[in-house]
Amino acid sequence: MRSPASVIEAQLEAYNRRDIDAFAATYAPDVRIMDIDESRPPLVGIEALREVFGQKTFAKAGLNAEIRSRMVVGNKIVDHEITTWDGIPEPLESLVVYEVVNELIKNVWFFKPTQPTTTKTEA
Repeated sequence: MRSPASVIEAQLEAYNRRDIDAFAATYAPDVRIMDIDESRPPLVGIEALREVFGQKTFAKAGLNAEIRSRMVVGNKIVDHEITTWDGIPEPLESLVVYEVVNELIKNVWFFKPTQPTTTKTEA
């Protein structure tokens, strides 16, 4: 049985190789990927993931993600991530929260440090 951290590490390695099949194999069929500031609609489902990452993200020359720090709490993984690719004026910094269920990534939330959180929460 793979630990949640090992699932995320396999996902990161596949991302940096731009291996869409290995990358998609780490995700649940009904995965949801969301920007917490709601700047883009959620990406829902494995086919949408394959399309966006396979045709757009992985087409970026020099694409690389580096984890600066990682925290594991049960089935939640929190990564401080720096992403670069050729032609980007400066690295993209994100806080990424992954939820792993049954050895697959079920939900992903992206927080960008310069953008406000707009998702409503109950106090």
